[in-house]
Amino acid sequence: MIKTNSFADLTFVTWNDATRCWWTPERPDDYGHACTMGREYANEFLAHCMQVDDRGETGAMVNRIMAAMVAGGVYGAVEVAFCHVIGERIR
Repeated sequence: MIKTNSFADLTFVTWNDATRCWWTPERPDDYGHACTMGREYANEFLAHCMQVDDRGETGAMVNRIMAAMVAGGVYGAVEVAFCHVIGERIR
């Protein structure tokens, strides 16, 4: 369970030098495992959103994650599964 309201504490968020990196997931070579990881990251994010009583911050975080995915240029199983879970939950 997440103990703070900081999105920076999510497992897929890291620091690169002095810059926060909003999307740095583990990417297993196995497709099924990568899909599982993407779903786990999405569920972690959504559980955290339930604890944060600020829809503006939640929306801003989704934008940061998606922008980081685009900037990273990797659209693999982790990204697809993450986006699928988010999409299913918000529709």
